[in-house]
Amino acid sequence: MKVTFVVPSLDLGGGVRVVFEYANRLTERGHEVSIVYPLTPSSMKPGLSIASLIKRMGYTALKTIRGNEVNWFDVKAKIVRIPTINPSSILNIEHLVPDADVIIATAWETAYFVNNLNNRKGKKFYFIQHYEIWDIWNDDRCWELAEKIESDPNRLCLAMHDIHPEDEYSQKVKDLVDATYVMPLHKITISSWLKELIEDKFGAKVDATIINGINTEIFYSNKTKSKKNITVLMPYRPMIWKGTADGIKALETVKRKYPKTEIRLYGSEIDQNLSKWAVFYENPSDDDLRALYSSSDIFVLPSFVEGCQLPPMEAMACGCAVVATNVGGVPDYAIDGKTILASPPRRPELLVKNIMRLIENEDKRVSIARSGYEHIQQYTWERATDQFEEALKNA
Repeated sequence: MKVTFVVPSLDLGGGVRVVFEYANRLTERGHEVSIVYPLTPSSMKPGLSIASLIKRMGYTALKTIRGNEVNWFDVKAKIVRIPTINPSSILNIEHLVPDADVIIATAWETAYFVNNLNNRKGKKFYFIQHYEIWDIWNDDRCWELAEKIESDPNRLCLAMHDIHPEDEYSQKVKDLVDATYVMPLHKITISSWLKELIEDKFGAKVDATIINGINTEIFYSNKTKSKKNITVLMPYRPMIWKGTADGIKALETVKRKYPKTEIRLYGSEIDQNLSKWAVFYENPSDDDLRALYSSSDIFVLPSFVEGCQLPPMEAMACGCAVVATNVGGVPDYAIDGKTILASPPRRPELLVKNIMRLIENEDKRVSIARSGYEHIQQYTWERATDQFEEALKNA
């Protein structure tokens, strides 16, 4: 088959990494795969400010200089740059998109672009990796409203569909995102909650739900731990929906009770006040991250919502016991109490309870780590690619 993925950018991110994993494996299977991306970021969001326009100009200049360089992933598929994916563009760019058997939108902005292409570009798919209402996920008021609608904290992400933010801009973007889910595109989701969202809230058909894989060539158990003190690792991502504030609150409680516990944080930015009681690792590479997972005892992910988060899978594959909120892909690829300790989102006291349980009970910590490692081995990218390839062929 000739397969084209359309991505919003080549920048480092979980969603783009997933696309690259599929593109590489489909290429290795003999398919002709192209990854199309825009030189200029999409301008579909309403009311761009002067600051945003300046930022876009800088982004475009940088990408012009760098070309199709991807320095964080070894991409085997062909990369094709086009001027824009904005459907309202006056530029005639359709001829720059390869003719194919299948073309796949991978984010909400790309869905508009793919939907408007002619049929020579291929059967049209929409690879849905999240409900991309970022401003609403980052609005505490919206979460509070969702809690009034939905009594089950594990289903708050679905309740967010029915929330109307006070901010007019956020509502306009939500309307744009929502409209993509009823477009006549074949839909593939990466977790059960996204399938339920699309089918129950939008009345659209999902062709396949395919749980992400784990790259065991990068993430594998390499335990070298010899120190006596327990080590707890957590990503530091300061967006509200990532639950970092809850995670910090939980880790502070743990550190007060168990002062010898080593707290590790990793990410692209850090609150300097945290360095008083935590060790921070800035922008670790995949190899560095594997070493962090492998040398830590407990991995914590406190998110309020996720599409199908990769970090818990990576930590499990590296033999680390995982404590996480029961959102995103966790209900699909983990078993609470056996391969992971899960708790509802927005309940930091329950995160504390699970972390302390593993600190105090070595047998349970070892059991969770071992069972998690064994269980996650089935979620390979080869298995996921089999399912992805089948979904494309069925259309």
